Amino acid sequence: AATAPHADPVASYTLHATLDPVTHVVTGQGTIRWRNASRVPQREIFLHLYLNAFKSDRTVFTRFVAGSFRGDGALGSHGFIDVKRLALRGRDLWPDADKTSPGDPEDATDIRVPLPDPMAPGDAIDLDVSFESHLPALLFRTGHFGGFHMVAQWFPKVARLEPDGRWAHFTFHRLSEFYADFGAYDVTVDTP
Repeated sequence: AATAPHADPVASYTLHATLDPVTHVVTGQGTIRWRNASRVPQREIFLHLYLNAFKSDRTVFTRFVAGSFRGDGALGSHGFIDVKRLALRGRDLWPDADKTSPGDPEDATDIRVPLPDPMAPGDAIDLDVSFESHLPALLFRTGHFGGFHMVAQWFPKVARLEPDGRWAHFTFHRLSEFYADFGAYDVTVDTP
């Protein structure tokens, strides 16, 4: 029987990252290639910075208690992702990025980035990105414990754009699921 065709790549990542096991920081840079797979021109792109869920005790993730479902531990130390640059054709778009958590100024897991020009359906862009991901103490499948590192949600991830042009973007929540477009991943991670 024939294999089903692969989904067309929409969000692809070429990243190089280095883990510092002493500071528990992943430093990364690379390119995000994103294609407007919707039927509507786009004037913005949404990114998930889900590691920011561990940034403080006031994020949506840390404030919402789900009983014993997916754990009920407390943060031993905080973690976050710090985007240093997100550039399109040499222009840094990151200074114009903003949080999109209505009524939740403490949460920085869902970010809107305006684009300088509308992107027509089918058009693609390459975004140069550099970032630092500071890992929290191990909690909920993310973080560090001694020399052990469980590195999850460590890079800026493009949210899902629906065919009708609506973005499926949302803050990181204890009951979240990870809804995203398909793409190619070429990732190199240097570790001790």
